[in-house]
Amino acid sequence: MDKFMIILVSIVLLSINVWTAEPTYAKERVYYVYGDPMPGTKFRQKLFSSAIPLDKPYSKLSKKHQAIVRSDYEGMPETETPPFPAKGYGALIEPLVKAHSKIGRRGKLAVIAVVGSDGAVKKVEVLSTPSKSMSEFASVLLFNTPFDPATCNAAPCSMEYLLLIDTATSYKSF
Repeated sequence: MDKFMIILVSIVLLSINVWTAEPTYAKERVYYVYGDPMPGTKFRQKLFSSAIPLDKPYSKLSKKHQAIVRSDYEGMPETETPPFPAKGYGALIEPLVKAHSKIGRRGKLAVIAVVGSDGAVKKVEVLSTPSKSMSEFASVLLFNTPFDPATCNAAPCSMEYLLLIDTATSYKSF
């Protein structure tokens, strides 16, 4: 009887813990780019969501957020940094989201920019695009966005930067 009660109490406590536990994704903060309110409401549309802050340069991101950014670069040690928009991820994302709301067309926008050791974009290659207008806009935006350059062995270096946005159903990133 005692064994039965211990098992029963354990099951009840485990059930309570499972039911009241917050999912791990709910504990993570999400950062948004908002659009205009939907017609007839005061609620702004969430046009883009990101797991990293949109308004911080790489050096001001938390270690966790830096790890998220570095995860796109296979085998990059913590001592090195990838290129990153000097004014934060939002410097690229906000104009792209607003342009997409005007240009439209659903699909994946994948662009690789070669960022020089001086933080300037040297070359842009569009891998996929929902439209020619979006690829042209993204290319001009990348060339005009200042970056903090990557660091290799504690010195600024040239490295590729991947810009990837899926506009198929909603804006998603990092």
